[in-house]
Amino acid sequence: MQTVSETILEWSSSATIHQQLNWQLSADDCIDCFSESMQPLASFIFEQQDVIKSPSALNELKQWILLQSLYYYCQKTATNKLDIISSVCAKIVADGDGIFNNEQKQIASSIIVDEGYHSFSCMAIRSKVAQLNRIQFVKLPDNTTTLMEKIQQAMALIDPKNIDAFNLIIAALVKATMSSEVNLNLEEKENASLADSIYYRLQKSRQSDETRHLCFFLDILELYWQQLHVNIKADIMPAIQLFVESYNHGFCHFGNEFIARLLIPLSVSKNMLDNALQYIRHKDADFNSRIYNSMLSLLNQSKILS
Repeated sequence: MQTVSETILEWSSSATIHQQLNWQLSADDCIDCFSESMQPLASFIFEQQDVIKSPSALNELKQWILLQSLYYYCQKTATNKLDIISSVCAKIVADGDGIFNNEQKQIASSIIVDEGYHSFSCMAIRSKVAQLNRIQFVKLPDNTTTLMEKIQQAMALIDPKNIDAFNLIIAALVKATMSSEVNLNLEEKENASLADSIYYRLQKSRQSDETRHLCFFLDILELYWQQLHVNIKADIMPAIQLFVESYNHGFCHFGNEFIARLLIPLSVSKNMLDNALQYIRHKDADFNSRIYNSMLSLLNQSKILS
């Protein structure tokens, strides 16, 4: 007998949003479904042949890691789009101080729709892939995104009454990271002639919207910063700098706890886990540096750093 949730989900298949997402996936699409450069752990395990001597077992573990990384990526992206971007856009739409004009509110409202769609797409693809390969998700840490963790650490530095100002600037910075991540991944795919995997198809589906959203935040950010009181600027600036600098100091996209869970099949020692995390940070360094530069560019263009 179906649960109420299963019945509603089946009923929702007729919703407009389902008609827009019309991906045909097969079991073959679940092979190499995630970018190895975005999950260096997949290459790290091939250096551990003293632990796993069978090539087939190594490849099986690699595919499992890539699959779980896709699941995590979809959950993370869906969460960040709603928690960070949509919530700030809702504040812009509700603005009662006259900071934003009607056109800007209308665009913010359209971004909420876009982010809802992309969040839905990520979760729908996640479910489809899980159904195809019958491998369920590794249980995620309670705080499912390292990005939210970095935001919360920075937020702890500011006066609570300045949260809205901080959140708007953070949303713009996050949008810069999202846009850069998509462009860098698609650039890598083209340069290396990589297969059109689920991961890259998701990137392509987001590219136009991410660019447009970033242009919107660039458009409003300078004006918004100019009208902020000098005391608010002084309060939130150290927190903004802390968040941005986290990308320059070993930011790990997947988080230590999730990486540890991916290594459970190997029954790894603490030493091997530490080596894996160090390997991942080293491999991520160039990518993070480019993301970091995209945030600095946004802060400079909006005159926040001047």
